[in-house]
Amino acid sequence: MHYQPYFLYSSGILLVGLALAACGVTVVGGGAGGTGGSSGTAFTGPDPTTGTGTQGTTTTGVMTGPGTTTGPGTTTGPGTTTGSGFMCQASPPLSGACAPTQSCPGASSPCLSEVNQAGTSTFGLRMSQLRFSAPTAFTAGLIASVFNGNALPDQPSCNLNGTGTLSWLLRFDLAAGTVTTGGAKPSTSPHGPYQFINEMVTSGPTSLQVAPAKLAAALTPGCGFASSAGDLVVPVYLNAGATNVVLLPLHQMRFHDGAFSADHACIGRYDAEQLDPANGCQYDTAHPTFVDGAAVDAFLNLDETDLVVVAPLNETLCVLLSGSPTKYGTPGPAGVTVCKRDANKNILFPGDWCASTNQLATAGCADALRLSATFAAQGVLIP
Repeated sequence: MHYQPYFLYSSGILLVGLALAACGVTVVGGGAGGTGGSSGTAFTGPDPTTGTGTQGTTTTGVMTGPGTTTGPGTTTGPGTTTGSGFMCQASPPLSGACAPTQSCPGASSPCLSEVNQAGTSTFGLRMSQLRFSAPTAFTAGLIASVFNGNALPDQPSCNLNGTGTLSWLLRFDLAAGTVTTGGAKPSTSPHGPYQFINEMVTSGPTSLQVAPAKLAAALTPGCGFASSAGDLVVPVYLNAGATNVVLLPLHQMRFHDGAFSADHACIGRYDAEQLDPANGCQYDTAHPTFVDGAAVDAFLNLDETDLVVVAPLNETLCVLLSGSPTKYGTPGPAGVTVCKRDANKNILFPGDWCASTNQLATAGCADALRLSATFAAQGVLIP
């Protein structure tokens, strides 16, 4: 199975124009008016259905104003337009026993974001939850807790008791049709500012260039998005001082099945309804903090992961991924446990992916591991 970039530009400029207008971006031009909708009343404010937040009208299924959207449909409430498969809906307010109080700076946001990015065509988000379905070593136990706890912000007033040291950023440019993604060092504030790292970063005896990647981002009606694929090294910082780090060298990384909110502040939402107040509204294996709103896929080359040292475990990332230091590990330089190899220097631990073909592993090629995860993200400041 090949990764396929989600390019929708061939569907026509009108489709992208509708998506941009729906998400609060000015679209010049527009198409012909539709018919068959119901009448509506005028409305004002930074509403995604108007394109710019200025006053617009709804009559007979046609919406006008700067950033025109067209098509048969009806308005069903502020921030919502439906018809012909086109929908960009403002998220409802949080409710439930774990809904934060006004002591939480982002209490009015569905994902507890403190940053207002409504109407902007360029905006930033930081992953606040990262949950893996592959590789197996990342899906449960201590490692899964590290990813969840380090991505989660440190903001107890919002029921968020993470460390916030893992900062994987996404910066959308809707006008250019791109998303820039990469890592950042921990910030003293949950909302930033954050700065993309662009430097050599050392993990044990290995140094890798960590830099952001700019990917093509295809928009779909409803503020949905997907990206092209690219290589990216994600730094997983384990402490606030950014002195302890594990590097994830990802290949053919892509985002898919994603959607951001109409105000550009959220991917996914805080799960106030399902979190358990008896557990202090904290996440556990049965109750994640957020409802995820996008997915990411990539693969890890096992030879590369055997060069990255996980300092707290005194073993390489390859050994960690194997799930069995006893079976697949052996003492290496400086007492660090590395992956066992055969007489041809091939790693004995069999991967489930083939790096050269970017497909499922075969009997002749099993030198990589598939990585798949879903995530939620909050709006942050990225200069």
